[in-house]
Amino acid sequence: MLSASQARSSAKNGFTLVELLVVITIVVVLAALIFAVGVRARDTAQNAQCVSSLRRLAIAGQSYAATHGSYPNQGRQPDGGSAFWFKAMEEELGFEPGTNAAVIERAETMPTCKKCLNTHGPGTNPNNRFIRTYSMNHGLLNPTQNSEGQFTFPGLRAIRVKYPSRTAFFMDGTLAQDGPYWHYLARRGEWLNPKNFIHGDKANVVFIDGHVEAFRLGEVPTDGDNPFWNPLAD
Repeated sequence: MLSASQARSSAKNGFTLVELLVVITIVVVLAALIFAVGVRARDTAQNAQCVSSLRRLAIAGQSYAATHGSYPNQGRQPDGGSAFWFKAMEEELGFEPGTNAAVIERAETMPTCKKCLNTHGPGTNPNNRFIRTYSMNHGLLNPTQNSEGQFTFPGLRAIRVKYPSRTAFFMDGTLAQDGPYWHYLARRGEWLNPKNFIHGDKANVVFIDGHVEAFRLGEVPTDGDNPFWNPLAD
């Protein structure tokens, strides 16, 4: 049996239960702090990557407009064909002329938002797994009714945009209501969805002049005649 002096010596040389619990608590707190810092660093990096991708899309769109006089088209065209905005900009995005639209939207070189992919997944259809994560402002399509009463969407003439610094060009993708699938176009009613605001409750938007802003849901104009949505509005 230990003497009193031996017991005191043993206590001095080892951890008491209280001391052990304090050490464990400190380790847990430090681990939580390190994890939180890591998450913030990852989110910051993903946000920076998203901003860079949107700027790249804007540059491609500006180049397309400079060449064709109008912004990228989408949907039925005056010649009876159909178009996708990313297909229209194939050369500006670095793809060979004539590249299939499905190849472009799945290509690793297609500008994408990694945060969007990590949050929502790459798609719901296993046979059609889109990695496209951005949408173009629907207001830039310039709907025009042809002689047969059908609407075509040739793309708005660039000179008609009144406020390039206030009109949205591309934005974090419009998530469909039924799952992780992104629409090609940002329509106001669909885009104003909390699920689209994934960067710290914000969504990134690049404007026609090329600058990028981040918006909370309540900060985005809801009026369809606001220049944010309508490039012809005052």
